[in-house]
Amino acid sequence: MQEALQGWPRVEREEQRIACEYCDCLHEHQSLFEKEIAQCRNCGETLYQNRPRSLQRATSFSFSALCLMLIVLFFPFIGIEVRGSGSSMTVWTCLLNLWEEGAPLLAFATGSLVVAMPILMILLLMRITIPLIFGYAGWGAGWCFRVVLWLEKWVMVEVFFLGAIVSLVKLIAIADVQLGVGFWAFGGVMIFLAAAMASLDKGEFWDRIESARELEQKGLFRR
Repeated sequence: MQEALQGWPRVEREEQRIACEYCDCLHEHQSLFEKEIAQCRNCGETLYQNRPRSLQRATSFSFSALCLMLIVLFFPFIGIEVRGSGSSMTVWTCLLNLWEEGAPLLAFATGSLVVAMPILMILLLMRITIPLIFGYAGWGAGWCFRVVLWLEKWVMVEVFFLGAIVSLVKLIAIADVQLGVGFWAFGGVMIFLAAAMASLDKGEFWDRIESARELEQKGLFRR
C-alpha cells in the first residue's frame, strides 16, 4: 500500500539529483506521495510532482485523441453556403485545394504538422504507456519517448485550430458558415492531446522505463 501511495517505482541509485529549470538550483530527488509537488527551495518553481495514475490517464487521453482524429479525417470540417450554392470541406479537401492552387509546400507542411505528426505522436505515446501499465517497457521505449518530446515542439494543432477560427470569423460576413463534426472533433483532439502530455511527469516516465528494463533483464515483470 505504501508503494502504491508513493507512485512510480523509483530506480535504486546511490544518489538522485534534479536541477531546477529556472535557476539551476540542485536538489535531492525524492519520492512523493500522490498529489504532492516538489518545489525549488530557491525560486519556488515546480520541479516535479506525483500525478495519480498518470499512465492510465495519458493512455485514455491519447486513445480519445486518436478516435477524434479519425473523425476529423473522414467527416466534414466546415460547410459554406453562398447565394443558395453550398459545399462542405474536409481536411483532405483543404490539403488538395492548397496543392492544386500552387502551394505544394504549404499543403505538405499543413498535412505533416496538423495530421501526420499528431497521429504519430499519439501512436508512439500509446505504444509507451500501455506496456508500462503492465510493468514492462519493450524495445525502443526510450527512443519512442524522445521522438514524442521532439514531436511535441512541432505539432501545430493549436495553431491550425486558431487559424481556422480566424478564417471563419471573416467568412461569416460573406457566407453562411456551418461548423461540421470534424471541426468540433479537431477541438477535442487539441484538448485531449494537451491533457495526455500534461498527465505525464518526464522524470517519472524515465524512471518507469528504467525500472521496467531492470525487471526485464532479471526475467521479472512488475504487476
